[in-house]
Amino acid sequence: MSWEWRGQRRYYYRARRDGDRVIKEYMGPEGSVMAENAAEEDAKMRTTKAMLRRAEQERRQSFEVAQAQVTAMGRMVSDVVSDVLLAAGYYQHRRGPWRRRRK
Repeated sequence: MSWEWRGQRRYYYRARRDGDRVIKEYMGPEGSVMAENAAEEDAKMRTTKAMLRRAEQERRQSFEVAQAQVTAMGRMVSDVVSDVLLAAGYYQHRRGPWRRRRK
C-alpha cells in the first residue's frame, strides 16, 4: 500500500500476500479518484489496526499486572499456611504432602 514513482509520475499500488508471493494491485496514478480513495481507505485501515493493537496491548498489560498480583497473593497465602502447619506440629517430607509428627 504505497505510492511508487515510475518515471516522472506517482502511482498507487495495494500489496497483498498470496501464500509466499506478494501481489501488487494497480490502483491508479496520482490525482485519480480511484487511487486517492484507495489510499484513504488504506490509511483508515492502518489507523484502525493500530488502535486495535494498542487496545490489545493494554489489555494484555493489565492482565499481566493482575496475574502478578494473584501470584504474589498465592505465595503469601502459601507462606502463612506453611507457618501455621509448622506451628501445629506438621512437617513436609521432600516437598510432598504435609505430615503430622509423632511424639
